[in-house]
Amino acid sequence: MRWVLRIGAFALPLIFFWTTFDRFVLAKLLAVRLLCIVLAALFLLKVAVSGWPGWKRTPIDLPLLAFIATAALSTVFAVNHNVAFFGTYFRYEGLLTIALYAVLFWLAVQVLRGSDDAAG
Repeated sequence: MRWVLRIGAFALPLIFFWTTFDRFVLAKLLAVRLLCIVLAALFLLKVAVSGWPGWKRTPIDLPLLAFIATAALSTVFAVNHNVAFFGTYFRYEGLLTIALYAVLFWLAVQVLRGSDDAAG
């Protein structure tokens, strides 16, 4: 699982599409979604094979949850719910993208074994 995370971290800045309207941001969002799906599947497979490993916690878990909660609250009270959830063209930084980054962070924390592994 760590190698999937390392390959994703290396390849993510290099990914772009030649054929789409937005060559860079849409490609990176698609890559992040695929990386989250693969990491979640590998994590669930690890849980199914070896048992429940427990949650790994970081000092920024609660502030990250608070940030997602404020983004969700602003989406609920937004004038345009579609823009608040998905974002606008060229800036797809809506609730979906913010939550996706948080999921990727959480999955990366669950995959890594320690600070030496993260530095690797």
